[in-house]
Amino acid sequence: MTRPLLTDLCERLIAAVGGGMSRRAAAERFGVGEATAIRWVERYRRSVCIEPEKMG
Repeated sequence: MTRPLLTDLCERLIAAVGGGMSRRAAAERFGVGEATAIRWVERYRRSVCIEPEKMG
Protein backbone atom coordinates (compact mmCIF):
# COMPACT_ATOMS: atom_id res chain seq x y z
CA MET A 1 0.00 0.00 0.00
CA THR A 2 1.29 3.48 -0.78
CA ARG A 3 1.54 6.27 1.77
CA PRO A 4 0.62 9.96 1.43
CA LEU A 5 3.37 12.22 0.18
CA LEU A 6 4.85 14.72 2.56
CA THR A 7 2.86 17.84 3.31
CA ASP A 8 6.00 19.90 2.65
CA LEU A 9 6.09 18.73 -0.96
CA CYS A 10 2.47 19.72 -1.39
CA GLU A 11 3.14 23.15 0.12
CA ARG A 12 6.07 23.78 -2.19
CA LEU A 13 4.12 22.68 -5.26
CA ILE A 14 1.17 24.91 -4.37
CA ALA A 15 3.53 27.85 -3.74
CA ALA A 16 5.15 27.32 -7.15
CA VAL A 17 1.76 27.31 -8.86
CA GLY A 18 0.76 30.41 -6.89
CA GLY A 19 3.96 32.07 -8.12
CA GLY A 20 2.94 31.61 -11.74
CA MET A 21 4.18 28.14 -12.68
CA SER A 22 1.70 25.89 -14.45
CA ARG A 23 0.44 22.84 -12.58
CA ARG A 24 1.98 20.52 -15.14
CA ALA A 25 5.38 22.24 -14.98
CA ALA A 26 5.27 22.13 -11.17
CA ALA A 27 4.46 18.42 -11.30
CA GLU A 28 7.51 17.77 -13.44
CA ARG A 29 9.72 19.95 -11.26
CA PHE A 30 8.72 18.21 -8.02
CA GLY A 31 8.53 14.71 -9.48
CA VAL A 32 4.84 13.99 -8.98
CA GLY A 33 2.20 13.03 -11.51
CA GLU A 34 0.32 15.73 -13.39
CA ALA A 35 -3.02 14.49 -12.04
CA THR A 36 -1.66 14.63 -8.49
CA ALA A 37 -0.53 18.25 -8.89
CA ILE A 38 -3.86 19.24 -10.42
CA ARG A 39 -5.78 17.54 -7.56
CA TRP A 40 -3.62 19.17 -4.87
CA VAL A 41 -4.08 22.66 -6.31
CA GLU A 42 -7.81 22.21 -6.83
CA ARG A 43 -8.29 20.87 -3.30
CA TYR A 44 -6.26 23.77 -1.90
CA ARG A 45 -8.36 26.30 -3.84
CA ARG A 46 -11.59 24.67 -2.59
CA SER A 47 -10.75 24.27 1.07
CA VAL A 48 -7.33 25.88 1.74
CA CYS A 49 -6.24 22.54 3.17
CA ILE A 50 -2.99 20.77 2.32
CA GLU A 51 -3.26 17.82 4.68
CA PRO A 52 -3.26 14.45 2.90
CA GLU A 53 -6.69 12.97 2.24
CA LYS A 54 -7.67 9.72 3.89
CA MET A 55 -6.52 6.68 1.96
CA GLY A 56 -8.70 3.71 1.18
